[in-house]
Amino acid sequence: MLCALFLAAGCSGNSTTALVAQLHDGDPQVRRAAALRLGDAPDDPTAAAVALSDALADLDLEVRELAAGSLARLGANAKASVPALEEALQDPESSVRLTAALALQKVDPASQQYVPVFIDALRAGDGTAFLEVGRMGPQAQWAVPTLTSLL
Repeated sequence: MLCALFLAAGCSGNSTTALVAQLHDGDPQVRRAAALRLGDAPDDPTAAAVALSDALADLDLEVRELAAGSLARLGANAKASVPALEEALQDPESSVRLTAALALQKVDPASQQYVPVFIDALRAGDGTAFLEVGRMGPQAQWAVPTLTSLL
């Protein structure tokens, strides 16, 4: 528990190796903190992306969501995570699916695998989906028919 407090306070270093090890901790708080921090300029982005890809299958919902968010922040440095992100598009939790879709869009902008998740979220009235699609600008032309039908 003390380790989780240090992580949350930012008192540990940004060693990718240490954070990757913490992703395997028995305490979900420690895993959450590690998943969050691995997206913040790790010293080894490739190792961070691999570990975060594995964390997309964590039993804890928040760990999965934070891992996807960190992969989004790694962007093109997380290319190796594309298969895991595509699998996360099928997660039982809508928040994980949407975060994985956003990450996939940032990691591999040419991919269109994320589009159905955004369309489902838009149809469900998910405010986050509307904001994220708006931030995509012209890259979100695929959303126009859905947005039009919602009007």
